[in-house]
Amino acid sequence: MNKRYLPVLVLLILSCFTHAQSFNEFVINQTGAGSFPTGLTIFNSKLFFSATDSTHGYEPWFTDGTNAQLLADIFAGPGNSFPLYLTVDSNLLFFQANDSVHGQELWATNRDSTYLVKDIYPGQNPSLPQNLFVFNRKLYFQADDSVHGSELWVSDGTLNGTQLLDDINPGISASFPSNFTAFNNKLYFVANNGATGPELWVTDGTTAGTNLVKQIGSDSIGSNPSGLTVFNGKLYFSATDSAYGTELWVTDGTAGGTQLVLDIFPGYQSSNPQYLTALNNLLLFQATDSANGAELWSTNGTAAGTQLVADIYPGPTGSYPQQFTLYQGKIFFQATDSLHGGELWTTSGTGAGTVLFDDINPGINSSSPAYFTIYHNNLYFIATPDTINGAQMVVTNGTVAGTVALILPGAAVNPLGATNGFTLFNNDLAFSASYDTLNGQQLWLYSDIPAAIAEVEKTPSFTLYPNPCQDFYMLSGFKAGDTYNISLMDITGRILQVQQMQASGTVQQFYSPAISAGIYLVEVRNGQEISTLRMVKSDR
Repeated sequence: MNKRYLPVLVLLILSCFTHAQSFNEFVINQTGAGSFPTGLTIFNSKLFFSATDSTHGYEPWFTDGTNAQLLADIFAGPGNSFPLYLTVDSNLLFFQANDSVHGQELWATNRDSTYLVKDIYPGQNPSLPQNLFVFNRKLYFQADDSVHGSELWVSDGTLNGTQLLDDINPGISASFPSNFTAFNNKLYFVANNGATGPELWVTDGTTAGTNLVKQIGSDSIGSNPSGLTVFNGKLYFSATDSAYGTELWVTDGTAGGTQLVLDIFPGYQSSNPQYLTALNNLLLFQATDSANGAELWSTNGTAAGTQLVADIYPGPTGSYPQQFTLYQGKIFFQATDSLHGGELWTTSGTGAGTVLFDDINPGINSSSPAYFTIYHNNLYFIATPDTINGAQMVVTNGTVAGTVALILPGAAVNPLGATNGFTLFNNDLAFSASYDTLNGQQLWLYSDIPAAIAEVEKTPSFTLYPNPCQDFYMLSGFKAGDTYNISLMDITGRILQVQQMQASGTVQQFYSPAISAGIYLVEVRNGQEISTLRMVKSDR
């Protein structure tokens, strides 16, 4: 195991500054079989989710951060209502559920009252509401009422306010509306009217204002638009036609303004653009060409400004960059090369600025970083740091030295293997994990609250002097022959200087870099032993 990835204790000092850290488990299913929480969603300052126990089956639950409570036993008894697609409007939380009488239908809660919104497909047959999306304070979704097929519906949370918006594919045939994206105060989506196949559509919330934007595909197969992403006042997406294959397209919302950006893989072959992510004045994405395979590309919206950023895995194999996340002015992402496997990379949008950030699982083994979430100015994600512990929570402050895996001592192997990522909840990170071998997969809250500077190690094992200092400072407390890592940081935890040394005696002298007067932190690491001290840099 890489020595940087150490077991975490309830109180731990990371490479930033003193933190009060804790893991809090909510044991919903007391049988030890796990409650398998999913769909973690914030509503009315509470965390709502689906979970199962031996008494109620799979039902909606919520927590205020102190304890977990059943919201409603929708399918009475041990049967499962299987709440899905939890989606928040300003006053309501919508979801799909089955109460055994009406099948899978649209439900809502304001927490005080949980109710069936409408039995869209009357009786026990399900309407299967899905692709739930809130736009202009109404819920848009796909549902099947047995008369019109799976079509575009809208709801304000009331029975009378839940209705078919448009029968896009007339009759019992379905249009399957999906990929909803708000752009220029209209709602764009993909639907099939039966004649064009799946294409790009738009609605202003009225039936008359629901229209096909443009038929990109030349026949009834459709262009299957995907990855709809707003960038620099236009809507970008991936679409297919018979001449170009699947390539990058853009629209301003009009038929004339809907056009191919660039045929990246020339001819009918497809570059399959995906994971479109904005970075400053560029749109980054994964695309494939014949020479480089699936690699990192960018565009400024023009054909001339669409280009390969970096061939991370040289040759036609492809690095398959994915999980793009903006952090500290760069994109952090997962990519694969022949030396390191699937690891953590960063890019500034240029070839020179695209580099391996950290080989978390050293060598050709992949750590497969995913589910990036920014919390307390640090980037948290799930990765596999070694071949023993499996998927774990990993955190970075944007430096390699400040990248550590939080491995709970005695936890189950691969505790995050079945999780769907992290959700910011109040001052915590909420997630599903099986750290507890007795209870299985349960809901967890992780807290990492920076302590005040005045509380930094009241009785450190090292002494720093002179303090205030000017060009240098002394540290006393070393053990001759031991190896130490010394980090100088500002009060935000940003690392200014790192050095490793083998102590020749109990007292060592260190030169401070050219930093302005102020308060700084000096961290001394020796294995798992860490001391953090305040240093005051004075003017001359």
